[in-house]
Amino acid sequence: MITASRIRSMGILAVLVLLLAASAGCMGFGYSTARDIVVLKLDGDGMQEWTRTIDRAPYDAGQDMAELADGEFVVVGQNGTSWRSPGSPRVIRLSPDGKVIADRTSAGGFPPRAVVADLDGGYTTLLQNGELTRFERSGAALWTCTTAMWEASSLIKLRDGGYLVGGDSAVQVWATNDSSVTGEQTVPQPVITTATSGGSTASLVDAAPLDAGITTLPRGAGSRPTTLPAVAIPSYRPSTMEMRSQAVRYSPAGTLAWQRTYETGITAVWSAFEDPVDGTLLLAGPGPDTGRDYTIDLGMLHTDRDGVAGALIPLGQVEYHGSIQMRALSDGLEVIASTKSAALPHPAFGVTSALLDPAGRVIAGLTLNASRVFNGTSDGGYISVGVPVGNGVSGYDSVVFLGPNGYTGFHALRFDAAGTLVWDRPLSIGSIQEVKRVIQTADGGYAILAMSV
Repeated sequence: MITASRIRSMGILAVLVLLLAASAGCMGFGYSTARDIVVLKLDGDGMQEWTRTIDRAPYDAGQDMAELADGEFVVVGQNGTSWRSPGSPRVIRLSPDGKVIADRTSAGGFPPRAVVADLDGGYTTLLQNGELTRFERSGAALWTCTTAMWEASSLIKLRDGGYLVGGDSAVQVWATNDSSVTGEQTVPQPVITTATSGGSTASLVDAAPLDAGITTLPRGAGSRPTTLPAVAIPSYRPSTMEMRSQAVRYSPAGTLAWQRTYETGITAVWSAFEDPVDGTLLLAGPGPDTGRDYTIDLGMLHTDRDGVAGALIPLGQVEYHGSIQMRALSDGLEVIASTKSAALPHPAFGVTSALLDPAGRVIAGLTLNASRVFNGTSDGGYISVGVPVGNGVSGYDSVVFLGPNGYTGFHALRFDAAGTLVWDRPLSIGSIQEVKRVIQTADGGYAILAMSV
């Protein structure tokens, strides 16, 4: 028999469960009951010029942002109903003063990862599964490339107008006697699509694979198959899967130039950079040893223009799944990365910079008291947006924590090339839960992509 006291106990337990579910997004668990996309524009001194809140669905999310050639902004994100289910990929265009020009959502459950601006005023987007789509200025899709990449992490625009996608892919490994042969993952031929007036792409049909002797698995863009090679390596058990870093290069027209899978050095390509002088490539990502005290061993592969890699350049410990950027300075190549370490009551966050000479030797370095949302500035300095952790812990986080030792409000931080703080501007942006990106704009100001609860 169910007694009245037991009914009361069950009711109290149900209320506690509901309260925990409602507050989880405010306590560092990575989700909330509702979100809106927020874009802020700052002038060169960090003063706010305008703020735009975009609320189209119960669970809006922004991932990346770029400034277009005419001063407009493009934001890629998702349009969902709740944190429990994946949203649909979404592209939003804003005018230079923050007005929404277009807001398009496409079918499919793969979230967007990155967007880059094209010189003609258009833009190119990257989805998590490696799908690359080129849009003209009006928002009409010009072409789409599908790849067999397991998870895409980075996208850069190349000097010849093409694109480089970085990430990781699954390779099927077979152990057969004592022989060992090298093999490379094969991707389907890119497909050129026809745009409609509304900006959506036509249906995709995979072309024939580039070569034979492959194993086909039901994984990839939508329900289309990917193609994986059979690689004989005696040190592995028969038929096991291994994740390897991968880079894929496309021409300006979306045709495949080459793709490379790297067996050693780094396990994924999280950031890439093209040398502005000789066109060689630098691919940065985690080493095989990850997850110690919130950190990873960061490594970098220096490749030729065709993606053939040289020796690994170790770059030390950085934040696991943090931010990594590279840029060319007058005295070398700079690698900027977020850091994280254990501290009580909160982890300690920061940003580290390493300057490398042409031989890959670290010749200088500095640390910044900043968040993982950072960017380099045109004068060699740095811009970052974050919320001070406080309570005796140094550093800035990119996500609000409202637990027993809650964070305060968000700040925009400007550093010079030596890492000295130039200004610190508190931001009046209401109930912002997370900041995702900050970029320097053509007018010398800054734009911030954030999400509110």
